[in-house]
Amino acid sequence: MPEISIILPLFQQSKQVEQLKEIYSLIREQHVFINEVIFVINNGDEKTYQAFKKIEDDYFKVIFISDGGWGKGLKEGVKHATGNWVLYTNSARTHFDELNQFLLQSDFTPKSIYKAKRKSRGILRKILSKILELEFALFSGVYQSDINGTPKLLEKALFNDLKLVENHVFIDSELTLKARNREVAFTDVPFYNYQRLEGKSTTTLKMVFFFMLQLPKKIRIWKSDV
Repeated sequence: MPEISIILPLFQQSKQVEQLKEIYSLIREQHVFINEVIFVINNGDEKTYQAFKKIEDDYFKVIFISDGGWGKGLKEGVKHATGNWVLYTNSARTHFDELNQFLLQSDFTPKSIYKAKRKSRGILRKILSKILELEFALFSGVYQSDINGTPKLLEKALFNDLKLVENHVFIDSELTLKARNREVAFTDVPFYNYQRLEGKSTTTLKMVFFFMLQLPKKIRIWKSDV
């Protein structure tokens, strides 16, 4: 029986505390193998930390890191995880129904990675995602759909064995390249509702284009490390 630790990096999400508490309390009721939910408060976000600290208990755990980034939050969460499987996701866009179906469709085969393939997105996001897939394939020799799609679910030991170094948004691309190099199987799970719970996206077009410009250099570094 797997034991799953859910890792949720957070930034500027103090208003989502009650929504996230409700979603992951319901998830626990439906899936007895959920061991814990670890909220990782990124980039010294004191306001979000104080909001989530109020709900901390044996199931909801809260970690604060003064610097940060998506990748740093994931790695810090995995470091504290007690489960033998870890699931991480963009908590601002993950709804109960979708996550529940994702878990029901994952059969926990060892040395596998289960990931969302986002189906309901705006035209611009779909175009940018496709460009990223093609750029990644061109420079890495590996094609993978929706590289940044979350949730992702994998064994904690596999996550650690990949020795991921990225601290920011590049970590999903690094994970994909290193895992595919080891012939780890990826299973796509359709994910339809990816609307934000509240507020505006913290991802800007400037950040997306910076990512695309830097990706070839990053891939060369990762390939030298596999």
